[in-house]
Amino acid sequence: MPDIAKCCNESCPSKDSCYRYTVEPSPLWQSYCSFEYIEEKGKCNFYWENEDKGKTNTGANVSEEEKRRRIKNNYR
Repeated sequence: MPDIAKCCNESCPSKDSCYRYTVEPSPLWQSYCSFEYIEEKGKCNFYWENEDKGKTNTGANVSEEEKRRRIKNNYR
């Protein structure tokens, strides 16, 4: 069950590779946002790449260094 704002931007060209768009929503409670795609960057500021489509990307097994790298790359 994701504890994130799930993307609902159906016109985003990155939607099929973005975790925020492809993750299964929580059956009880899910927040949504229509994040804005930034043409110059080729993604939005909140893009979260699907690392392995066969696994749920909860971030539980991500190192602190990897978390910092992801934050840095998403907020340039």
